[in-house]
Amino acid sequence: MSKKGLIGEGIVAILLGAGIAIASVLIFFYVFKVDIELQMREHFIWNKVQEVPLDLLSMDVDGEPFVVYANKVYYGLIKDKNQFRISVHDKINNQIFYFFEEVGEEHPFSYEIYIFDVLIDEKPAWFDPGGCGCTEIEGGLVYLCNDECGAKAGEFCGFDVGFDSLCFDTVEKYQAEYPVPLTFDGTNDLVDKIFYKVVEYHV
Repeated sequence: MSKKGLIGEGIVAILLGAGIAIASVLIFFYVFKVDIELQMREHFIWNKVQEVPLDLLSMDVDGEPFVVYANKVYYGLIKDKNQFRISVHDKINNQIFYFFEEVGEEHPFSYEIYIFDVLIDEKPAWFDPGGCGCTEIEGGLVYLCNDECGAKAGEFCGFDVGFDSLCFDTVEKYQAEYPVPLTFDGTNDLVDKIFYKVVEYHV
C-alpha cells in the first residue's frame, strides 16, 4: 500500500509539475504575444505619423499635386484656405487613423501641422479643450497658454506658431519641421516650413 501511495503521489506531483510548466509556458507566450503586438502596433502607428509631412509632398490633394496646390494657396491664387485645410486634414486622417476606424477604437493622440499660416490639426473625439489654447503676443513671435488653461496659463507654447497641445496634459511623441518647396518669388527663399507636432492625450 505504501508503494502504491508513493507511486500515486509521484504521479500527482509529475502531473502537477507538468501542469505548472505548461501553464507557465502558455502564460509566457500570451504575455509575449500581447507585448509584441503592442510594440508592433505602436511602431506602425508612429512610423505612419512621422511619414506624414514627407508623404504630403508626393500626394495629390483635390486632384492636384500637393506642392502645386500649396503654392496656389501660398501666393493667393486660391483664396479658400479653409478648403485647403479640410482637404489636407482628410488626407492625413485617412493615412494615420484608418487602423483605429477598422477596429472601432478612439485614437489617443493628435497632431498639429502648420503649413505656412494654415493650421491643420486633429484631436481625440473625447477631448474637450474648453477655451484653452495658445495666445499670440509680441507680434506673433511668442505664444503663451491663455487664461482658460488653469495651472498652465501663461506658460510658453511656441515661437512663430503656437502648439495648443503644450497647454494640456499630454505627452509629446514627436516634433519636427520640414521644408516645403515653393515656387520662385523673386528672392532666394525657395522654401517654407511645415511645423509638425504629435502628442498623446491622457484623460
